[in-house]
Amino acid sequence: MTEFVTHIVKGIVDDASAVEVRHSREREGQYYLVTVDPNDVGKMIGKHGRVINAIRSVVSAVAAKNHQKAYVKINAD
Repeated sequence: MTEFVTHIVKGIVDDASAVEVRHSREREGQYYLVTVDPNDVGKMIGKHGRVINAIRSVVSAVAAKNHQKAYVKINAD
């Protein structure tokens, strides 16, 4: 799933080489922390959060097929 999230994010941002996705498992589900170039954070969020919400919906739907929960967060560093 990490590769899937990475593939989606790299298709959106300008600097694909700066994309890093870290995966962690917690009690609530799987977390994917996405780090991008600071200039690409706005592209990841989109107008009114539409882009990140779409990414979260797709990742959540894929995880739901496996009876799991998944969350995507953007690292704003």
